[in-house]
Amino acid sequence: MIATFFCACALCCAHNHGAPTASGAWPREGVTAAHATLPFGTVVHVPGHGRRVIQDRCKPGVVDVFVSSHVRARRLGVVNGVRVVRSPKSKATVQSER
Repeated sequence: MIATFFCACALCCAHNHGAPTASGAWPREGVTAAHATLPFGTVVHVPGHGRRVIQDRCKPGVVDVFVSSHVRARRLGVVNGVRVVRSPKSKATVQSER
């Protein structure tokens, strides 16, 4: 899985600009989105950025991480090697592909 970075601007969020996430959380530093195959509450590890909790939805195969500025989002770009750490269903550590 890859991670991409976005901010709350209209360029990054398009039609969702100024709206809460799919889980009802407001966009803020660290809010993370994933496809519905990863339930809300799933913990993922983003290399170089630590653990993130899924609180929003996006397309399959990608984890989107909210950051505070458009300049920072563009600078961070794309990170490979995102892996699931813990699923909320099992509460156990999950072994996954790297």
